[in-house]
Amino acid sequence: MQEMTVSLRSSKASKILGVVTALSRSPRPAGTAASRGPAQLVRAAFEDGPFAVEATKFDFRRYDPISWSLTVDGRTIKSLPMVCSASTPRAGIKEGLLRDDSEDLEGNIALLRISTLHESLAIEKLAERGAIGVVAFQEEGAHLVGRARYPTSSIPCVTVPPTVGMKLWQAANRSGQAAELHVKARSATGVGTNLLALPRDKTPGALMVAHRDSRPFSPGAVDNASGTSMLVHLAESFPHPGFALLSSDAEEYGLLGARAFVGSHPFGGAKPDVFNIDSVGSGPLSLVERSRAGPLSRNLLARLQSAARRTGSPLGRISTIRGSDSDEFLKAGHQASWIRSYPTPTATTVDDLVSKIDSVVLNECASLLEALVSVP
Repeated sequence: MQEMTVSLRSSKASKILGVVTALSRSPRPAGTAASRGPAQLVRAAFEDGPFAVEATKFDFRRYDPISWSLTVDGRTIKSLPMVCSASTPRAGIKEGLLRDDSEDLEGNIALLRISTLHESLAIEKLAERGAIGVVAFQEEGAHLVGRARYPTSSIPCVTVPPTVGMKLWQAANRSGQAAELHVKARSATGVGTNLLALPRDKTPGALMVAHRDSRPFSPGAVDNASGTSMLVHLAESFPHPGFALLSSDAEEYGLLGARAFVGSHPFGGAKPDVFNIDSVGSGPLSLVERSRAGPLSRNLLARLQSAARRTGSPLGRISTIRGSDSDEFLKAGHQASWIRSYPTPTATTVDDLVSKIDSVVLNECASLLEALVSVP
């Protein structure tokens, strides 16, 4: 019996991992041609289940990087542009590169060592201190695919790999560095697509949400092909669901898909409970008690903890300065929760690959959600 149970769990995890693999073959930024295939995959899975599927489109402003470069003391440095970087002057910026802990950043390019503060917030604080550009890096892990204030940053930004960033940091401590930063981008109107699956024979009491898009340059296996795979799994596993499913778009541009969704009032005056599934592919599963928008629903946390006890899986609790689609539902008056795994060191990086996914965590998350929706 135990061998059969293990076999069934392995089969389930393998199937879910196949969905993650199909979704994360390449980056899928919202509003691009690369985002269409994943949307079709999810829609087909929803339509094969007992759901009526609605696709809703919305416009948003996006910045498409065309070219970028960074040189420091005459050396070309590997870099990537921020998701929403504003265009720099045509001649670029040629100024000193100073560490972000320097007393006077006025008129210089800041070298940002990202630790606890979200990169977009940190960049805006540097702009307030007079910095005219930013070179950002994570202290450890992989090359961050950053993002700045939506829809554009007030100053141009690029990111560099952690090892490169640390070398620049150490050199800046010894002497000043001359940097030249170029970012050329174009402004465009992107079209995002939200996919809502409603049960045909019931009024949904809960809404399971996962964003489908990734950041540019990131395959987005953990963030958030893993969460999207849970929606596909639920669509295939319950012939008479009492819940709805939402595959949102443009989350990486500032929760825009969720914002458009709650603004359209798709449930009329009803406000179903929201279970947001974002980045559940590696690291122990956790419940977010507080996100950027504030405290999340204690009632839903208790329901998730109860479901975890029934499955026998441990479930931690964390707080984060980051946000997810749950924030928009919280602000719209829903009871909202956020399930994620933590830590997720490759999320939002160029190394967010399917090889970084932990199938055990996928299985635990699927079992948790099954237990949750099986109880009215």
